[in-house]
Amino acid sequence: MSYGIDRDTIVQSVLLGEGESAYSPLQKGLYLNEKIEKFSYDPKRCQDLLEEAGWKKGSDGYYEKDGTKLEFVISAMADDQVRVDMATMCANQLQQLGVNATAESMPSLDWANQDACIIGWGSPFDPDDHTYKVFSTGAGDNYTAYSNKEIDQILAEARHTADQTQRKNLYNQFQEEMTKQMPYTFIAYVDASYAIH
Repeated sequence: MSYGIDRDTIVQSVLLGEGESAYSPLQKGLYLNEKIEKFSYDPKRCQDLLEEAGWKKGSDGYYEKDGTKLEFVISAMADDQVRVDMATMCANQLQQLGVNATAESMPSLDWANQDACIIGWGSPFDPDDHTYKVFSTGAGDNYTAYSNKEIDQILAEARHTADQTQRKNLYNQFQEEMTKQMPYTFIAYVDASYAIH
């Protein structure tokens, strides 16, 4: 479904152009692997892949398979209008393709018990932050229960070496492996502007 999200439109409308379409959990910098699959907006490919996986559109125009409708809720914190707007746009874009996604804003989120949500993070200094704890099997912030033995090994090795060249190679491998079994849809690298006295 990552192919069904028009990130460029979200960046231009929700972020007013203050950012870029994202494709990796690592921010732009030394460790970003720019050669990985970026899942650029391709609604036809999204639908083709769903249909190859056995999903068919029902009489209501939404995909279903074995009596189960393809539907879920994208949650966002109510006090973060940017994420609420992103969730709404993602749901609307997916609905146009036949995925019955809806958006909701909540005063608080139970991170481990929801269909989907819009979250954000930043790891500008060290790529170990928000990779090991989010993508390793059983890690503390792995709320999706993502599990990939090869990624477990790569991330464990990367956090135990100080060799920058070796670390860069390992994080490149991590990003390549991640695209084979996507745990998230990455929306935007946000340019944050701050005003201070």
